[in-house]
Amino acid sequence: MLSSVSARQTRGIASHAITLATREEMENQRIDEVFGEDFLKSNFWLYTPARLKDGPAPAWDLWRRIAAKDSAFGRPNVFGGDTPKTKWASATITTLDARIPRYIERIAKRDPFSGKVVTAGIVTVKDSSWLLSWTVSRQPHFRKQPKDQVVGWLYALFVDRPGDYVKKPMQDCTGEEITPDPGALNRGPPKRPGGCWQSPGSLI
Repeated sequence: MLSSVSARQTRGIASHAITLATREEMENQRIDEVFGEDFLKSNFWLYTPARLKDGPAPAWDLWRRIAAKDSAFGRPNVFGGDTPKTKWASATITTLDARIPRYIERIAKRDPFSGKVVTAGIVTVKDSSWLLSWTVSRQPHFRKQPKDQVVGWLYALFVDRPGDYVKKPMQDCTGEEITPDPGALNRGPPKRPGGCWQSPGSLI
């Protein structure tokens, strides 16, 4: 687990000293008890790639224990037993360009600002090198979300392949580097890095 210990501004970019903490030290703590407000409001997530851990995945242990007692609960190791073979990446995306919601509406046939279901499922970009899919649910997604922005969710299944716009595997990309590739909206939006979307990027 990561814990922030200090922060500073360099050329307008917040940089943070990070230290490792044990699972026991992090037990029963909320995220705002571990990270300070300056860190949570910083752009750290935009410029820092998420790290993929290939080792044991404790989050699967509960399912493994249940499945060991009853085969009706399936085979969890098919999904969590070999991380390099089953990994995928996920990110939340916020529109910053007023044209993007119109592309979403054109594809989904629903107004993303209607307060109702928008895509009603995932939209897969079949020719995406990362095999990206995206979805937009009811807006606003967050209580204080600006009324002219749409928050969506995307994920990629081929995270170890170079992207179509950013020639890096998605698993090595920062949130800023992921943004041009949601390649998106079926190749509709303007192709300029960071110009249309804003993404913190998170690896699952």
